[in-house]
Amino acid sequence: MTSFCGVKVREIGVWPFTRYRCAVTLPGIGIFMSKGLKENKSMMRHEYGHILQARYFGLPFYWLIVSPTSLLSCILHLHSKTFDHADTWTEWSANRLAYTYFGKPADWDKRRYPTKSSKTKRWASKFPSRGKRAVIYSTLLGVLIMTAAISYLKTVE
Repeated sequence: MTSFCGVKVREIGVWPFTRYRCAVTLPGIGIFMSKGLKENKSMMRHEYGHILQARYFGLPFYWLIVSPTSLLSCILHLHSKTFDHADTWTEWSANRLAYTYFGKPADWDKRRYPTKSSKTKRWASKFPSRGKRAVIYSTLLGVLIMTAAISYLKTVE
């Protein structure tokens, strides 16, 4: 196990990490990613951006709003040729926070890790609604994700 900016990084050799080259950030726990990705500086900075989101917005907002929205976006990206996960507000705002945190590095990959939305009329490009339905949905999905993450961590350790 290694770390990035003080956050534990674990390479995981189970599905979905074996099928897709992906990463998941669980603030307070660490960054989990497919084997071989920890050398990808751009990916590491992006994932650290999610840590910055949790610090900026707070853990309740991160777990109840950011995490479920990001997971749904990722699923849609995997099953749609037109949906771009990187254009979701959870992703470009993590990029924006990381880009600023790391001093606006010249080698930042703005194509893969955009710092703003390229679309304005898509639901996932905008910051979340505060409507009752959105809060209830996000809360339930957040609880489900946390339960799954805790169950998985118990089997790994």
